[in-house]
Amino acid sequence: MHKTTCRLLTLVLSFTVVGIVAEGETAAAVKPASPYDFNGDGRRDLVTVVDDKASVIFRRKKGLDLKKPQKYSLHAGMTGPETMASADFDRDGYADLAVGDDGAVGTFNQITVVVVFGGKNGLSKRRFRYRPPVKGLAIDLSVADFERDGYPDLLVGSSYHAYVMRGGPKIATKRPALVSVPNVNTVPQGSSPGGANYLISTTAGDFTGDGHPDVVSIAQGARIGLSRGSVEGPRSMVWWDAPVPIDPGGKISSGDLDGDGYTDLVIAMDINEKAPDGGHFTVLYGSQTGLRARPGKTRITQSTPGVPGTGRSGEGFGSGPLAVQDVNGDGYADVAVGVRYKKLGEYRQAGAVWMLYGSRKGLTGKNSQMFTVNTPGVPGKLGNRQFGRELALLDVRGDSRPDLIVETGHGEARFNAVTILSGTKKGVTTKKALFVTSEKTTAKVGSFALFGILPR
Repeated sequence: MHKTTCRLLTLVLSFTVVGIVAEGETAAAVKPASPYDFNGDGRRDLVTVVDDKASVIFRRKKGLDLKKPQKYSLHAGMTGPETMASADFDRDGYADLAVGDDGAVGTFNQITVVVVFGGKNGLSKRRFRYRPPVKGLAIDLSVADFERDGYPDLLVGSSYHAYVMRGGPKIATKRPALVSVPNVNTVPQGSSPGGANYLISTTAGDFTGDGHPDVVSIAQGARIGLSRGSVEGPRSMVWWDAPVPIDPGGKISSGDLDGDGYTDLVIAMDINEKAPDGGHFTVLYGSQTGLRARPGKTRITQSTPGVPGTGRSGEGFGSGPLAVQDVNGDGYADVAVGVRYKKLGEYRQAGAVWMLYGSRKGLTGKNSQMFTVNTPGVPGKLGNRQFGRELALLDVRGDSRPDLIVETGHGEARFNAVTILSGTKKGVTTKKALFVTSEKTTAKVGSFALFGILPR
């Protein structure tokens, strides 16, 4: 199973908070902040995390303020920050930040979740920490309003359990208890031979289209679990064999790829897969009865009609970062795919990023795009830079369209810069591309470069 390094900057992405009530809400009258708008000025900010340190790069009227980041100590002892999420959990007009840490790379360890509350100057001194009783190998964080009371809740997934932290007006002064999602830790043996039954990834979304956010987990042994949402929160999780062969090894992402009102699931494959076509990822579509495969649109590879490029064994297409957002504003979620081991010329780790677009028929290769440092308009120099090792879809230009943000190497270091490509109604463009390096910002912790992306 792929595991990112623990010394990371995390560049946050915009995402849809599932299930926030629109009418008859019981939450406070204050307009809640958008995710990652920590100072409540209406602009989403960028946050970086390295070990137990965070830096917030605020977005001002003229763009990113690289010279005056906010530096913040999360919690002493955090060494493996793996994921983050953001929402205005107490609806006070300032976005809050949750960071998940699994403690160590490649070992079962004590996971930690730190929740920091926003304020007029950014991240505030108000915070608390969770240490769930079960150790884990990985951790996921996602946001949904499970009770539909207007307050976003935090879903915490680990290797054997999933928990919900319920949002509310007083949680900044009184830490709420973590509530277990029923039956998550009773994964039956799957049909895949030799698979242990710990969870690989967990997320939330309205996969059944009933207006209540559900919880979905992927486990070893090709097992999928669905906990249907209700007014009381997630129900008991039900497990079954995946409808198609899958070899999950990375994070799962979600979004409505075909615009039918059901959240769809995007599953990253195991990075160790040596598929002759260069690898793949799997899409399962939401429906009233749960997740299902769709002939011709479930397994996506570089051989899928319309997808540019030629796959080679060991490249790991579909095993790296996957981000899901509606980039072109057509009402269908799109998928960004990062492949850090894409070979270009003599460089075996040059890297590449694909944008695939959703449609009424689902995710297809039509109008898809491929970007490398050789693409006209993309800044940077060709080399073993692992372009696309991490990525995000986040509106950093303020035009309400997610931009494609790609981690890449620069100078002597491999992971100390990001390339920002704008999202437009026609897709991603390289016009006016931005290239931001650690030399252009004072947001540094020690000597380590603060560029990278975790949440997708």
